[in-house]
Amino acid sequence: MPIRAASLLLSSTLLLGTLLPAGAQASAASDELATCLEQNITAQDRKVLVQWAYVTLSKTSAAKEIQTISSSKVKQVESKVEKTLTNLVLKRCLKPAGQILLPTFWLIEKIFLCYR
Repeated sequence: MPIRAASLLLSSTLLLGTLLPAGAQASAASDELATCLEQNITAQDRKVLVQWAYVTLSKTSAAKEIQTISSSKVKQVESKVEKTLTNLVLKRCLKPAGQILLPTFWLIEKIFLCYR
């Protein structure tokens, strides 16, 4: 998986994980990240995320029956959301995101070493 796609996947997973109901969240670290994201998201960030959701839904067959979004527009929106999520999750909320990511990377490394 290219680094750009991995970065987008990681950031969006972290962000979307914070949208779960409080009872579904597993740890204080995820609560901390959710609070940080809520306190640091801007109106522009929200706009980009809504556009990304719209573009993502437009890729479904049901949505394609109604409207098609050009591939250049899709790429433009995906580029914006990548920058937005990277800035939000890995810059503005690095500390709480790191508390979630570091144990995950440790586990991935352990699994990788077992199969090497």
